[in-house]
Amino acid sequence: MSNPAAKVNLERFNAFVDERKKQGDWEDYTLPNRLDLNKKMIARECEFDRKRITENSKIRAKYEDVKADLIAKGILIEDIRTPSCLLYTSPSPRD
Repeated sequence: MSNPAAKVNLERFNAFVDERKKQGDWEDYTLPNRLDLNKKMIARECEFDRKRITENSKIRAKYEDVKADLIAKGILIEDIRTPSCLLYTSPSPRD
């Protein structure tokens, strides 16, 4: 990781994850539907932009590991919707 800011962001994220594990308060960071974590809230606590979670490959990998662990523990619910279901929008009625 050649970018010093990326390294700092990863360290902040790892510290955040460690603290959540100690506190056991992951439920405070889930979305209302429990399908994912609230990236905006996590990024705010880590003091970086929300995009860092998805654009920094090392943070993204750790994030996915954390999600898998939380699904296994029943804190998050696995999203089993197909990609087409996620993109589907009802057509508007026409005259």
